[in-house]
Amino acid sequence: MNKKGGFLLGEETIKIIITVLCFLVLIGILYALYGNFTQDQNVEFAKRTLNYIEKEMNAKSKKIEILNPGPDFWAKPFAGYWGLVSLSGDVPNFCKEKSWTKCLCFCPPPGASVHSYPMACLTAKPLFGPPPVVCIQSDFKIKGDVIVMNKIPIVLNISYETKEITRLNK
Repeated sequence: MNKKGGFLLGEETIKIIITVLCFLVLIGILYALYGNFTQDQNVEFAKRTLNYIEKEMNAKSKKIEILNPGPDFWAKPFAGYWGLVSLSGDVPNFCKEKSWTKCLCFCPPPGASVHSYPMACLTAKPLFGPPPVVCIQSDFKIKGDVIVMNKIPIVLNISYETKEITRLNK
């Protein structure tokens, strides 16, 4: 008489564990691909926004308004918002390659091991492709170290006398 009554045999247990592990790996791969896709969109938007800021600064605009193309576009899933920072001395590789000593950069949000936007700029490493850091050469400083890209639209005040950029709406 065969008595299997109510419990799983070792063979079925192993099959269930392998199936669950395969689903977890598949979910991880899909999350990585989605993250890479959204990161590419954010980097492209950051480039366009930084070029717009640079163009407005060259035109001596005192106020610059940054709009949002969609809800939470600047947000990285489960991590936070991108930030605009000014760096000098220790700059991202992108700036070093161009021999820039001062940069204005959009940086991804700091993570668990990185606690500031400047460090996030210096240590950003993507799964695929170039680091998600976008910079231009600039002598301007961000007042308060970082302008976090939340609560869009963002209005920037540009002081050409003190070479400072401040956020008007908080």
